[in-house]
Amino acid sequence: MTEPQEIHPSGATEVLDQPKVVSYKPWNVILLNDDHHSMPFVVTVVQKVIRCDLNHATRIMAEAHLHGRAILFTGCLEQAELKQEQVFSIPEGSIGPLGCVLEQAV
Repeated sequence: MTEPQEIHPSGATEVLDQPKVVSYKPWNVILLNDDHHSMPFVVTVVQKVIRCDLNHATRIMAEAHLHGRAILFTGCLEQAELKQEQVFSIPEGSIGPLGCVLEQAV
């Protein structure tokens, strides 16, 4: 990439300040295990939120069930917040929605 330059009438050039490149770290949406929601409900929510097939959703549900948590989605903060809101918008009757948190990816 070439550096932006300012041309002076004398023919000399001057290097202008470069724009700062901001590095955005991705965010994880972490699905939390609980003892209240049914496994089929969790699989259904995972499928709806990340639009995946039954096998992939079942693996995510099983990981959360066995390890207490599973990465549901990784992306920019805005996308992660949207996915979290989507999870929260699907309650299981009076039990309410699944638990999930956002964590900055390492």
